Amino acid sequence: MSAPKTPEGADSRAAIETSGRRAFLSRTLGVTAGLVGAAVTAGAYAVPASAQKSRLLAAQDNWRFCQKCFGMFYWDQTGGRCPVGSGHVPYGFNFVLPHSVPPTSTAQNNWRFCQKCFGMFYWDQTGGRCPAGSGHVPYGFNFVLPHSVPPTSTAQNNWRFCQKCFGMFYWDQTGGRCPVGSGHVAYGFNFVLPHYV
Repeated sequence: MSAPKTPEGADSRAAIETSGRRAFLSRTLGVTAGLVGAAVTAGAYAVPASAQKSRLLAAQDNWRFCQKCFGMFYWDQTGGRCPVGSGHVPYGFNFVLPHSVPPTSTAQNNWRFCQKCFGMFYWDQTGGRCPAGSGHVPYGFNFVLPHSVPPTSTAQNNWRFCQKCFGMFYWDQTGGRCPVGSGHVAYGFNFVLPHYV
């Protein structure tokens, strides 16, 4: 049995239509891929260089300002231990703090999470003073915090080291509440801490 006969020239029209569809699909996919590539490339360059670098760094979010003591603490829904009493109460920005990177002339290491009070404190082997009693106890990451740089829309300044308790607190001229008693006492660098918008 022979193949059915087609009208004269039908085979060549089918070949043209098939190749035309393939060419159209190839061109369409090529243009789409090009547009996606351009969008990705544009997106990469639309972000400031400093933000691009921070994407590559290790960082932890959920660091918060306590509206009772003015300290920086890790918010895990329990609140840790506040020197004013009970747990810390979060307010304002969600800070994203870099860790596990080398220190620089504008970024100090040895900032740690205290597993007793959940506060951020400077670890110098003594532990400072913890609101949960005696010294802070370090746990987890070694945070490397930026200082002495201009604040931005995603980085807040006036975060300071307290020379009495060794905690990180927000300096607004009142000093908040220190576990050693009365307000925190600012000393050293003016830290500029990154946060979500």
